Amino acid sequence: MMTNRRFLLPGEYHVTQTQMFIDTLLGSCVSVCLYNIKNGFAAMNHFLLDCPKIRSEEHTSELQSH
Repeated sequence: MMTNRRFLLPGEYHVTQTQMFIDTLLGSCVSVCLYNIKNGFAAMNHFLLDCPKIRSEEHTSELQSH
């Protein structure tokens, strides 16, 4: 039974060769999980997406229509 866990916050990443759980919670962020079967490395990251400080009305209406 796996009891080793790691929770990632925005901007963090974790690489391991040990069998474990890697967790995160996504909202508007993006996460990528990788596994290399040849050498047994697994990795996960948690990217925080940047948001422009000033949004034009045109850009805002584009976001709302999707």
